[in-house]
Amino acid sequence: DGVQEAAIFRLDGEGTATLPVIGNINLNGLTQREAANKVQSLYAKSLFKDPIIELTIVDYQVTLLGESFKPGNYRLERENIDLIDLIGRSGGFSPYADPSRIKIIRGDRQNPEVIIVNLKQIKSLASSKLILRNKDIIYIPSRGLFNISEGIKSYSAIIQPAFLIVNGLLLIYSLGK
Repeated sequence: DGVQEAAIFRLDGEGTATLPVIGNINLNGLTQREAANKVQSLYAKSLFKDPIIELTIVDYQVTLLGESFKPGNYRLERENIDLIDLIGRSGGFSPYADPSRIKIIRGDRQNPEVIIVNLKQIKSLASSKLILRNKDIIYIPSRGLFNISEGIKSYSAIIQPAFLIVNGLLLIYSLGK
């Protein structure tokens, strides 16, 4: 005869929940399945014979920064959403994006894990590290050539009038001979 009870426990900013009997438990950086297994094993040791623990994430969020059409915070309603899904939701890459140097910043902000993703290589799509986790930060950098071309464009606003003046002076000088 099994008793089913549902309870809601919120994680604090550090990823810690306070559970009955067990007390504080840190679930930061764990997947939904890993967190359920951890809670289940702790309850099996202290209270229940064969507990079945089911966890549901109700507030799962990642932050997308950089060269995307819609950077910002994204709520994810389920686990196993990957980087490609998020980029699709954001409208894709901007024309200036460098998909070969995407960074996923994960875990503790004091000592984060930084995962570099090269989406120009098909084999990188198979990586399990592309599955997003709560509080991940995704940064899509701009292409280096874009930065150089933007610098040239800003200088061209100065250089073009100077060339016009020099050409005009050369024309007047050559007509005067």
